Amino acid sequence: MDIFRPFLGQRARLQSFSAVGSSPEAVFAASLKQLKHLTVQFHQTYREASYAVQWHQSAIYIVNAVLRNSEDPDFEFYLMLCIHIYFSLAKSWRTAKSILSSVLGMAVQRKKLPLADAVSSFKVLPDSDPAPDNDVNAAYVIDQQRALIDVDESRGQRLAQDFQTMTILDEYTTTHSLEDANS
Repeated sequence: MDIFRPFLGQRARLQSFSAVGSSPEAVFAASLKQLKHLTVQFHQTYREASYAVQWHQSAIYIVNAVLRNSEDPDFEFYLMLCIHIYFSLAKSWRTAKSILSSVLGMAVQRKKLPLADAVSSFKVLPDSDPAPDNDVNAAYVIDQQRALIDVDESRGQRLAQDFQTMTILDEYTTTHSLEDANS
């Protein structure tokens, strides 16, 4: 998937394949379909899915793909699946909390999830302060689209900080709106 991501907007045909529809989009879509299937199967079948971190990258790939193309009829299912995966992993892996806040922030920024829903979802976690844990270095690239332009801005720690800023700003404006209404 990474190999074809930079070429997704182009109308190039892959000449090394004989199929008429052989394009970077077709290869990416087929790979994504396969990854979605494997992720759902692993998540449903294996108890280890709730604490084994080796497989979490599949959720990052899926969430990036569904946020890129919200016309996918299964968009909401896969977005919620990926959010649920990181909720499960956050119980045993502290870095998952930063990744979860990054994913929620990406969904809010791209207007695929209301901020209020993201914040209320995040508050379900124990120790649900949206502030990134400074002891945890979430250096993973989370926002793959942004990584094509600026890798540092696409990392989990940075995106978690962005989500924290969004929640603080929302809390501030909500509090002040209520105070103004009561005055």
